[in-house]
Amino acid sequence: MGIEGGHASKTRCRRLREFYRLGVRYMTLTWNNTNDWADAGRGEEKHNGLSDFGKEVVREMNRLGMLVDVSHVSDKTMSDALECLKAPINCVASSARALSNVPRNIPGDLLAPHCEERGVVQINFYSLFVDQRNRGAAK
Repeated sequence: MGIEGGHASKTRCRRLREFYRLGVRYMTLTWNNTNDWADAGRGEEKHNGLSDFGKEVVREMNRLGMLVDVSHVSDKTMSDALECLKAPINCVASSARALSNVPRNIPGDLLAPHCEERGVVQINFYSLFVDQRNRGAAK
């Protein structure tokens, strides 16, 4: 099971541990909205990436063995998460920015090094995310 959007954990790692106990094995740090501790790719920039608590969330997810999903996050949030990670990334709801220059898609400079570490990156075939003609609609 996975959680789409880290806002479900609020600002408590205790909730994250409870989700893990219930069988959740991955969580996206954000969805299309910025939460209390991480900036989304399509949301307001409040934290310049991950807040200190957001970095704590990533470290706790690593400790638990929960996959950190960097879909939906801002570039700075992704960079911050990758610096904290001790395991490969998970990215199930984005595409490569090389396919379409949409903010939620992953830029190659962040994507390439982590593919070598056996991270999981899926391709989203929704036209708003892969068709360059639609790029303005998918901000």
